[in-house]
Amino acid sequence: MKRIIILITASAFIQFAGCSKQQTVVQTEGIMNFMTGDVKIISGDNPVQANVGDKIVQGMIIKTGPNSIAEIRFNGSTIRINEKSSIEIKELVKNVKENKESTRFYVDNGKSNFNVTKKLMKNDEFRVGTPTAVAAVRGTEFSVDVDKDKSIIKCISGEVAVKDASSDDSAFVIIKAGEEFVTDKKSTFSAGDKKNESDIKNDSNMKNKADKNVETDIKKQKETGTGTQKIKGPSMIRAEAVKGDIEDKK
Repeated sequence: MKRIIILITASAFIQFAGCSKQQTVVQTEGIMNFMTGDVKIISGDNPVQANVGDKIVQGMIIKTGPNSIAEIRFNGSTIRINEKSSIEIKELVKNVKENKESTRFYVDNGKSNFNVTKKLMKNDEFRVGTPTAVAAVRGTEFSVDVDKDKSIIKCISGEVAVKDASSDDSAFVIIKAGEEFVTDKKSTFSAGDKKNESDIKNDSNMKNKADKNVETDIKKQKETGTGTQKIKGPSMIRAEAVKGDIEDKK
């Protein structure tokens, strides 16, 4: 009898340990708080018409038709999905042992607004990806607009860390309220008149070419007494602007 009791106790302990291990990471869920028009929830290959009150979990895709809007709430945060948009719930889990929540979305096309009102803990993660960009936040409001291969991330309040989708996390830069980050497969630039390396190189090449043309024209004038007087590169434009400013002040 004692042997049977010991075996039963050992078996129960193993099952409990297994359950505890399985429950280390648990799925969280959101809810369809508001919707109007044609809103579909796709789980697997089965699209169904959405309804207010529907549970939204990891793996689902939410699609809106023309003149349609869906609003989803996740633990105090809100996502507003505008018309003709598609967003996938990539990850919606909580690590109970580490007390860490991981929330990831993927905006395939269209425009969505994210309002992260919940104060995220140090280990929490809230990311939104697109075909060309990634946004990571700790509590802010921002919008994500995807059109084909172009993504525009606008910060409405707070701050948003953004980067090109092909870059690692060390490439994150911060944009603040009123700024935006634009990226496509050809170029990447953020608000604040920041240009990418390609733009800077092109500007530099244009300046060097214009300066060289000006030098050639001046040399020609000295040698022959003639010149084109038609060169209007960046150097000459800047010179004319300075000259005009000085004349205006006289």
